[in-house]
Amino acid sequence: ALPVATVVAEAATGYETLRQYTGELRARREAALGFEVAGRVLTIAVEEGSQVGAQDVLATVDVERLVVERTRLVAARDEAQAGLDEMESGTRPEVIAVARQTVADLEAQLELAQLKEARRKELRDKGRIAAEEYDELRSMVVSLEARLEAGRQRLAELVAGVREERIRAQAARVAGLDAQIARLDLDIKDAELKAPFAGRVHARHVDEGAVIAAGAPIVSLVEDGVLEAWIGVPPRVARSLASGSTVKLAVADETFTGTVQRRLPATDRATRTQTIVVTLDAAAAARAVPGQVVRLGVPRAVRAPGYWVPIDSLTRGVRGLWAVHTAEPSDGGHTIVRQHVEVLHIEGERALVRGTLAPGARVVTGDARRVVAGQRVELTQP
Repeated sequence: ALPVATVVAEAATGYETLRQYTGELRARREAALGFEVAGRVLTIAVEEGSQVGAQDVLATVDVERLVVERTRLVAARDEAQAGLDEMESGTRPEVIAVARQTVADLEAQLELAQLKEARRKELRDKGRIAAEEYDELRSMVVSLEARLEAGRQRLAELVAGVREERIRAQAARVAGLDAQIARLDLDIKDAELKAPFAGRVHARHVDEGAVIAAGAPIVSLVEDGVLEAWIGVPPRVARSLASGSTVKLAVADETFTGTVQRRLPATDRATRTQTIVVTLDAAAAARAVPGQVVRLGVPRAVRAPGYWVPIDSLTRGVRGLWAVHTAEPSDGGHTIVRQHVEVLHIEGERALVRGTLAPGARVVTGDARRVVAGQRVELTQP
């Protein structure tokens, strides 16, 4: 009898496959930074690849024009405030006294002119003076009456004080100038471009001396402390990946651990996949870089009853099938029986098959071509 090695076929209800989904590594935060005001760039303190911390100054812009404009606005505001203070404090008593004296003087002049007019009228009626002489005196009386009325109105205004509407209008003008000064203060403060978060400079878009418009990018900053993998998966798979669950990711030839953070609420119209966002561990953040391809492996259970057998026990059969040889008890020894099987899945050095195998069957391993059906063999293992 030929000595052969055998193993017992292991019954199984199915197998597990690993589906691979491809995505891209991204920095959690990335920003193109610029000034909120236009001007000439004075300094740029970083280069491409420079490591910066949060609130580090990256660049400065010339604000001399803004400082001059602020000085002008402050002077205008002081003038407006002085006018408001005068309105609120009311008219000075000396001014009111002068206005009263003016009204009294006009009243006296008018009284004298009216007396003269009455005498001239009698003389005109008797024909002793010309009509032109009377008309001149009458015109003087009318003029004094108008001046007296204007003086009385002026005195009433001074006594009553400035109207509330004018005071509110002047206060609004002061507030408007305050707002303009505050805006300039913000623009002057923004003359220093600071990093909103720690990271590395990805690109430097301008050099010193360049005149830039408001909002024009100066440098691009990428956060390097945290990496995220954006991966598109079928919606069914996305539902199975709960937030906070741990997954395995492959980047180049390395494997990292990641944590599912969130999934986007809609599917991509082009790929019909739903994007999940996975945060990589610190080791990945230190060795990987944004833009690299990342692969996510998701296990999937497949129901397929069968038996696990070594790959080296398989031989080619007929009609696309495979075969294995089993050692069956016979006449106090063992005889080879050929079993036709179908390969369902291969995993490493073993294969899941189904066919004519029975539970507990001993499958010949090694070079299965050394034996044929009906051959007597001796088991090297019990």
